[in-house]
Amino acid sequence: MKKILLIIVIIIIAILSFLSYKGMWASANIEKSEEGGYLMIGIEHRGAYYKISNTMKRLEEEVKEAGLINPSFAGVYYDNPDKVTEDSLRSFAAVIINNPTDSIKLVSINGYKVVKIERGNALICDMKTHDMVSSIIAIYKAYPAFTAYFVKHTEEAKTIKYTYELYKEDTTRFVFQY
Repeated sequence: MKKILLIIVIIIIAILSFLSYKGMWASANIEKSEEGGYLMIGIEHRGAYYKISNTMKRLEEEVKEAGLINPSFAGVYYDNPDKVTEDSLRSFAAVIINNPTDSIKLVSINGYKVVKIERGNALICDMKTHDMVSSIIAIYKAYPAFTAYFVKHTEEAKTIKYTYELYKEDTTRFVFQY
């Protein structure tokens, strides 16, 4: 009986250690900052936001084939999932264009769209995301933190122009720009 209890305790400690490393205890801090000023090229997605990963994988493959070096990716989310049915949600899997050569390489790919996000005031939340598990944890931390913020600041919630995520190495920046 003691061996079984010891094994269970070890398994629980291992799971908690794993989730701790992935960011389970990290807090999502909302800060005010300037953000934007991006030219993005990518693929429109319609449907559940969590299913944009397939569109993002396609984009990453095509960007790699086009020869972009060290591209920066983003996801733009146009609708409030609390107000729009899942199958009607609109989003955009994008690569951020940092130089004209990159845009020339990508503009010829069929079905790509160009989106420009002007610079402006924003609410941001940076979370560590070094793999899929930490990315999921970050999503379930960041968006509730924004929701709590908007409950206290209802006027700011009404002025949101863009909601997007910037995917950097080991970090995701969640942005509500107004």
